[in-house]
Amino acid sequence: MSSYRRPSDDEHEHDDDHEPPRGALFITLGFLLALSILWMQVYLTLLNNGGIPAS
Repeated sequence: MSSYRRPSDDEHEHDDDHEPPRGALFITLGFLLALSILWMQVYLTLLNNGGIPAS
């Protein structure tokens, strides 16, 4: 472990020039939002119709 060299600050200056990527986070949150809206619609429809009909 003596061969490990900590990178200096000047080697990583370009990393601070941009924001971290957030695309995957927004895609996941959008998917969960759409999924919860669709399930809420199903729930409210069942609630208005008196529940799941007995067979």
